[in-house]
Amino acid sequence: MKKILRSMLAMMIAAFTLASCSDVPSPYGLFTSGDEELEGATGTGTLDDPFNVPGVLNYIKTLPAGTQSDVVYVKGIVSALVDGQNYDAGFGNGTFFISADGNAKNQFEVYRALYLENQPYVDGPIANLGDEVIICGKVTMHGSTPETVDKEAYLYSINGTTHYDARIFGTAEEPLSVADALTIINGLENGETIGKGYVKGIVCQAPSNISAGKLTYYISDDGKSSNSLQVYKGLGLNQAKFSAVGDLAVGDEVVIFGPMTRYSNGNPELNDGNYLISLKKGEGGGGEEETIGTKDSPKTVAEAITLINALGDRETSQQKAYVKGKVVKVTTNQTNFEKYGNLNYFISDDGQDANTIQVYGGDGLNGDKFQSITDIKQGDEVIVYGNLYKFVNNSGTTPEITNSYLVALNDSEGGGGEGGEATQMTKNVNDLTITFTTTGISEGNTVTYDLTTCGLEHQAANPSFTLNEVNFSFEKNTGNNNAIYWKTGDYNEFRMYAQNKLVITGTANIAKVEFTCTKNGSNNATGNAQSYATVSGKTFTFVNDWTAASSGTQCRIKTIKITYAK
Repeated sequence: MKKILRSMLAMMIAAFTLASCSDVPSPYGLFTSGDEELEGATGTGTLDDPFNVPGVLNYIKTLPAGTQSDVVYVKGIVSALVDGQNYDAGFGNGTFFISADGNAKNQFEVYRALYLENQPYVDGPIANLGDEVIICGKVTMHGSTPETVDKEAYLYSINGTTHYDARIFGTAEEPLSVADALTIINGLENGETIGKGYVKGIVCQAPSNISAGKLTYYISDDGKSSNSLQVYKGLGLNQAKFSAVGDLAVGDEVVIFGPMTRYSNGNPELNDGNYLISLKKGEGGGGEEETIGTKDSPKTVAEAITLINALGDRETSQQKAYVKGKVVKVTTNQTNFEKYGNLNYFISDDGQDANTIQVYGGDGLNGDKFQSITDIKQGDEVIVYGNLYKFVNNSGTTPEITNSYLVALNDSEGGGGEGGEATQMTKNVNDLTITFTTTGISEGNTVTYDLTTCGLEHQAANPSFTLNEVNFSFEKNTGNNNAIYWKTGDYNEFRMYAQNKLVITGTANIAKVEFTCTKNGSNNATGNAQSYATVSGKTFTFVNDWTAASSGTQCRIKTIKITYAK
């Protein structure tokens, strides 16, 4: 299959045609000819030290007329698109403009550049306003326009992401069957994504909860639970958010477009980033029993073990189950946690190391990734949602729950309890705010902190400062980009990129935290739908838990309101 895909890619690249670059008229605010140099130029044009936009504009002025440079690297913010359509689907390249600060002044044209990893782009606009990019390629002065050389450049990175997989399987008109999709996905290594696919199926297991407008459910070819494919955190038609769990039901016929992934635990799925192409409502038939137990009436560990013992060797239950128990031990080591982000742990009815079920490769609340091995501890009371599995090898039989995530921790979604200090906070999202709330903690005094009064300079990296005795500390964390303070023109906010962390140390125990965010271009005000937060006493921790290089990667914060516990 890999040889076939490489051949397809080679044919796509061979299909490119040459075309001349014409000068771009105003109002793009391009740097014009002259002997003056722009101020603020930085960089030497290498990957480790890329030109900023003033730097590359000054560099281009040193080139002899009509010549091209060697390959250089240029870093900037996407500032303008051409007529709102900045890519050519026929040739897989795109044209747009970048500047040092994202404003329409002294811009540099990225002309007919390829996508990440020097590959053609076949799925939507190459870049969005406000994206931070690094361009690799040759540059020139074409007439009076400084630009990359036609088809001699590509996007090295977008918002810190450098990898791209352009493979598309099926079409909206002729989608893959679920069986075809499973054949492709099951041929992958655990944790591997092969590209995106159009897949048609019937909902065989309806979603049980909604997370930031996204639903997780299962589809199959016949509407039954066997040979099903998980649709993980999917959006609705036109990539709109769902409004309720009931928006999809067993028997609904759907066509879905999204990343085809074999998850780290081997589960085949259409991964986060998928959405509906079409929806034909069914009559509720075609499915089997929806779940084993319910969230409000979960099975005990003993009951689940009895059900697992009735399965065949290495057999997985066709339905998902809700199982309630207490954590006995967490067995995941740090190396595996850093690789996969999920946890292996054991639960029993009484928290003792007997009559246990192993939760294998389980995710956190609402299917989000855990942030630390210590997110759950011995004694924590949990409700786990996943498939029952009878694992058998030479060492014997182990009852397991697979393809799972937490629906409750210590008797509430995000509640804290005797098992651990940190309390995972629930979240509500709208266009301009993110609100995190604890469960069961009475609210007291509320104080609003205007972060833009911090007195920092423009683009201060990973800043840490104190306002009214409260410390705010932004960290790069495991991300590729630093968190920065952005202060230019009308924009004045803190920008958190993928995996950046914010730690707030308040003056008393914290009950609720509210971010007020800005909205600029295609970047979502709230950053993303997977953000993770905990509170432990006076300390609030927020991680922008996002990995995609699409719009919505950034979380842009202006003010933070803290409500303290009584």
